[in-house]
Amino acid sequence: MSTLRVAVQDYLEMRRSLGFKLHDAGIGLMKFISFLERQNASHITLALALQWTQEVLPYNLGTDRTRRQQDCSQRSRSGQNYGPRTKSVCQTANHKC
Repeated sequence: MSTLRVAVQDYLEMRRSLGFKLHDAGIGLMKFISFLERQNASHITLALALQWTQEVLPYNLGTDRTRRQQDCSQRSRSGQNYGPRTKSVCQTANHKC
């Protein structure tokens, strides 16, 4: 078992002990860890995270992608702004919101 997998399992266990269910998030994190293990990664990099979202998410987690796009859309309509230096999920991921 990889160090990353152990760390994520410990993280999920700790958060769940605090009352968070993290069912969908836990599944997503474990899929991400499986991707990192296939890449022989010993740590998480921005490049690997972006590669995973671009290659894996559109095909395997379409409902999550739809949820993110809906979230972008709702934030755009509500005018929610966290400050001038904060980019929305839409701006960061180049979503067409």
